[in-house]
Amino acid sequence: MRSSSQRFMSLALSFMILAVTVAASNMSTAGMDTRLVGHWRNTISQSSINFAKDTHYKFFQDGSFQIYAKGIANGRKYTEGPHSGRWFADGSVLKLTFNGEQIAVRYLIDSQNLRPA
Repeated sequence: MRSSSQRFMSLALSFMILAVTVAASNMSTAGMDTRLVGHWRNTISQSSINFAKDTHYKFFQDGSFQIYAKGIANGRKYTEGPHSGRWFADGSVLKLTFNGEQIAVRYLIDSQNLRPA
């Protein structure tokens, strides 16, 4: 069984093309790109193997975040998380800290999509 840190890293690294579900402001403050504040969602599905997964990324104004996923694989429903931690964005780099670990992902926001850069 994977540890909570490994599950979190898996969710965080699934940071693919995310469709925004909450409008975000274009204003920025030091260490926080407020365009990221809101609820972002990434959906992956592959009908050939009966797999679907929705990963939700919630970035809050106070610098906290929550990531969780719900899915179905071979007819069985599952959930991952929620995992919580701290986030900040420096330039075009999003940094997530959880359970003493930190990952950094370069990003860009194109229209209403959050993408790895």
